[in-house]
Amino acid sequence: MACMDRRLNGHLDEKYNNGNTLFLRNAGANAHCLLQSISEAVSEGKIDEILVLGHTDCGAMKVVFDAIVNHNSSYSSAIKDRIIHPFDDFEYLKEVGKKFNAMNQDEKASAEAEARRILEKRNVEMQVGFLKELTKSFPGVKVEGGIINLSNIDVPASDDHLEYSVVFSRECGSKFNDMCNLAHTDPYKTYVLEASSLKEAAPDLQMAVELFHIHDIRLVVPDKSLGASISSDFEWAKSMSSGFLKGSNISIEQD
Repeated sequence: MACMDRRLNGHLDEKYNNGNTLFLRNAGANAHCLLQSISEAVSEGKIDEILVLGHTDCGAMKVVFDAIVNHNSSYSSAIKDRIIHPFDDFEYLKEVGKKFNAMNQDEKASAEAEARRILEKRNVEMQVGFLKELTKSFPGVKVEGGIINLSNIDVPASDDHLEYSVVFSRECGSKFNDMCNLAHTDPYKTYVLEASSLKEAAPDLQMAVELFHIHDIRLVVPDKSLGASISSDFEWAKSMSSGFLKGSNISIEQD
């Protein structure tokens, strides 16, 4: 499982997507938020190894830092519950927060960079620990974690003037470049969510809408067998069009 970050798509395809990989992706590679998907995959014997892949410059960890160190309480309850609260008792971050306001700008920049590196490592450790506990009764399932260094990946630089999209699909082994091609989006401009349902990934979708200002939501059917389930996701998304998806363009993309 990995983060939804657009910069990971090509790297994940190249390094991990060998046709035998079942991907799950959300904000920050948060296993707690994908409990249903993971539990089903494990209990049905679909997997024998789980790899949690965090990455540097993670947007979810930026949110955690901002909320706890900068005391920013403006985030929605969904983002607070799923992204921020798991770090409420992280003493290191509390100590940084006590000293942060007294720092000059250079010191703040250095402290934030270091804190985010530690947060990214801590996040993966938390997810791996949770998954090891979850899979205790399945001794054949191996759980490991790692961090992808984005400085080692050749991707275009971010551009605030570009229009980004979110592509959602039920968990599957399709190539992310193929999914983006099917959705008529640029892989480097597309955040990818994968879960057992769009409702399960709702907090992550809300994060993309609220924080990244993305309003182009495309539900992809890379496998015809997923057609009915994606249609159900589409109806749920439409029901949210008066809430956090207000003003969003929501479509289904398939062959």
